[in-house]
Amino acid sequence: MSDWFRDAKFGIWAHWGPQCQPEQGDWYARAMYETGSQQNKWHVAHYGDPSKFGFKDVIHEWQRSIGIPAG
Repeated sequence: MSDWFRDAKFGIWAHWGPQCQPEQGDWYARAMYETGSQQNKWHVAHYGDPSKFGFKDVIHEWQRSIGIPAG
């Protein structure tokens, strides 16, 4: 382990990824499939049934929102 890391007195952690697209929390990718959960209700209202538009599709929405070309 590096000296600078071991001696650090302050740290900031940030997580930014596809789950940020719907802005429904870090557990969105799991909870959107749990029928009746808050994230599931939000997902159905905005994207439709998760079996037809799942998290794999949300990822593409996120990529477009930040300007990553479809690959």
